[in-house]
Amino acid sequence: MNNQFKVTPLFGIPLYQTNLGSLDKTLREYIENIEYERMPADNGDYSVNKYILNTPEMAPLKAKIMKAADNFIYNVLDVKRNMDFQMENSWVNRHYANDFSGQHYHGNSLISGVYYIDTDGDTGAFVCHKDKNHYNLWTETVRVDFNYQDHGNDAKLNFFNADAWGLFPAKNDLIMFPSLMTHSVEENHSAKVRYSLAFNLFPRGTAGGPINTLTV
Repeated sequence: MNNQFKVTPLFGIPLYQTNLGSLDKTLREYIENIEYERMPADNGDYSVNKYILNTPEMAPLKAKIMKAADNFIYNVLDVKRNMDFQMENSWVNRHYANDFSGQHYHGNSLISGVYYIDTDGDTGAFVCHKDKNHYNLWTETVRVDFNYQDHGNDAKLNFFNADAWGLFPAKNDLIMFPSLMTHSVEENHSAKVRYSLAFNLFPRGTAGGPINTLTV
């Protein structure tokens, strides 16, 4: 048997993660004291202001986020700069003990992100879910079993056989991803209140060739 082989992870969904550094104490207090309302699903609170990054108080944080977004979109993804990705809506999530965020994706945007203002190892993972139409291996004609499903052996779990992938963001981590990606946030099992800031980006400009030009 030839033990030399190569596996190429084709057509992966990019998940960008970086740390923005410590948050100014005054800004942290501002975030804690803004007005919140309960989500319709009764699984957490979110800010009444759904354009929170447009407030003057949030300008320094917005600048950091947009700098990271610029790197992700134009350097990592290599998007042409004829399209200018702009901040659309943005809001703060506040999760007390047992609060969570169910599976969802973000419509009316192309890039979404979440900035973790406060979190620890017990406040729950950010989980990415593979779409049922994303056939990176095969369709469900036959539901092939994997070893990790029976034995709970995470060492056997990988990007090819996983239906979901969780990560535990550190405090001040920023995560960005295509808005079409289904994701959720596990229950907060900590006494610490979990604060995170979510946002959506949408491109402006003109794209396409002579017969399929689109200006947005």
